[in-house]
Amino acid sequence: MKRRAMKSLVWVFMTTVLVGALLIGSWPERSRPSTAAERIERISTQLRCPTCQGLSVADSDSPLSRSSREEIARQVSEGRSDVEIRSFFVERYGPDALSTPSGNGFRALAYGLPLAGALVLLLVLALATRRRRYSRAAAAPTAADRTLVLRALTNRANGP
Repeated sequence: MKRRAMKSLVWVFMTTVLVGALLIGSWPERSRPSTAAERIERISTQLRCPTCQGLSVADSDSPLSRSSREEIARQVSEGRSDVEIRSFFVERYGPDALSTPSGNGFRALAYGLPLAGALVLLLVLALATRRRRYSRAAAAPTAADRTLVLRALTNRANGP
């Protein structure tokens, strides 16, 4: 009984840690308004450099990235929102301009499949653990089984 209670306690702890991590990860970044420089930096990291492989506009020193940062700064100073600025770059360079793809179409499938696979794996593990637990319980001899075995042994000991 003590072992079962310990396992339950471990599962409760792991679930609490997982839920806590998910809550912390989804917590809004900050409530204060961003400065223009912070907005420019944030938008620059969300856009891919059109000429570099795997670099954001903020990380690249290519001439196209420099002009993109200048364009971002110009649009921020004009009062455009982050969504409008990102949309401008998507219209100009296509959906691959974003370093984090939008969650629709094939991209949603690409993000959703690993999550669905993890959920299926957890379900299979839960079912296997449950089946194993019940198969052990069913394998334990009952009082009637013990009586039957004792009768057979005493009949055998008394002779054929």
